[in-house]
Amino acid sequence: MFRAIQLAVCVAVMAVMAGQSQAGVVSVTFLSTASNATDRPHVDNVSLGDQVKVVIAMDNGGSTLINQTWNASDVLSVTFEFNNGAHKTVFDPNGGNGFSTDFGSFVTDGSGQLMEVPSDWTDDSNVNAISTNSRQTPNAWYLNPVNDKYFTNDGSFSVGIPDAASNTDASNWTISFDSSGAVPEPSSLAVFGIGMCVAGVRAARRRRLDPKQ
Repeated sequence: MFRAIQLAVCVAVMAVMAGQSQAGVVSVTFLSTASNATDRPHVDNVSLGDQVKVVIAMDNGGSTLINQTWNASDVLSVTFEFNNGAHKTVFDPNGGNGFSTDFGSFVTDGSGQLMEVPSDWTDDSNVNAISTNSRQTPNAWYLNPVNDKYFTNDGSFSVGIPDAASNTDASNWTISFDSSGAVPEPSSLAVFGIGMCVAGVRAARRRRLDPKQ
C-alpha cells in the first residue's frame, strides 16, 4: 500500500514538472551600426557608427528551439537599443494597436538555427512604448528591407542602418532562451523525475524489509 502511494506521488510530481517545462521565453537579436538613409537627424544620444541592437522576446508556448515558429502574436516585447544603452526603448506591440504590418515569422530548423525571419514587421500607429530613456517620444519602428528602423517625435528623428535589408536575412540574427525563461527539456525532466522516484521506492522497500531501519 505504501509503495502504491509513493508511486502515485512520484507520478503527480513528474506531471507538475512536465507542465512547468512547457514554456520558454526566446530572444532573437539583430546587431548593426547607425547610419542615415534619409535627411532626418539621428535621435538623441545616437551618432553615426554607434551600435544598433534589436532584441525581440517571444513565447510560443514551446520548450525547445528545434523546428519552431514564432509569429507576431507571440511577441512579448521589442527593444531598440543604441550606443550601448545610451538610447533604449522597449515596445509592447501586442499591447497597443498591434502590428501595423506582420509579414513572415521567425522559424528554426532541426538543429535549432534560424532559417527564416520576418520580411516586414512594423509598428507605426499609436505605438506602445512601455519604457524609454529618450528625451524624445518614440513613435515608430520597422524591420523590413526599405525603411530607417526607428523614429521619434512624429518622424522628425530616425536611426537607419547601412544595409536596410540586412534585418531580413536569417544569418544576421541569433536566437537563444532568455536566462529568465530557459527551461530543461521535458525529456530531461522526465529522466530526472523517474530516477528520483525509483530511488525513493527502493529506499522505502529496504526500510520495510529490514526491521533495523
